[in-house]
Amino acid sequence: MKTVWSKTIYRKEEKNMLSQILAVVIFVAMFILIITEIFERHITTLTCALLTILLVFGLGMHSLDAILSTLNVHSIFTVEFWYAAGEASEGGSGIDWATIIFIAGMMVMVEGMAHVGFFRWLCMRIAKIVKKDSWIIFIFTLVDTISCLALDALRISPVNCLWVRKTNISIKPRTM
Repeated sequence: MKTVWSKTIYRKEEKNMLSQILAVVIFVAMFILIITEIFERHITTLTCALLTILLVFGLGMHSLDAILSTLNVHSIFTVEFWYAAGEASEGGSGIDWATIIFIAGMMVMVEGMAHVGFFRWLCMRIAKIVKKDSWIIFIFTLVDTISCLALDALRISPVNCLWVRKTNISIKPRTM
């Protein structure tokens, strides 16, 4: 009886080890594929997510409950998900769908703003304000970069790069 129990524990540890190895291999492969840009990023991430569900949860853990718990789809169909009167909802486990939906909404908004030319207008407005002085733009970019390290703010550095390209201003320092 004791050997059966120890074999069961050994098999559980073996499954956990297989799941962990598969998860690390999939993550490293995804990271390499994103960096090398062999495939589009969204194809890489979605494929690796599917592989994680199939291989880590399915083959490694043999657990449908783990898949359902991680996907956390049931939380979308609750009133608390859509209406939380001033409270942060950080209690659940699995995918935080509120954050995913928020980021998707922001991406749609930024794409729409780019499509109507808001960022081009902003570049030209900034250039007019600083009178095309590249040092002011450089300092603005530096302050923006440092603040973005500490804050989750909209980065204006890509706007600065677009401004430099549009105005054909050299960003090399002037020699005196």
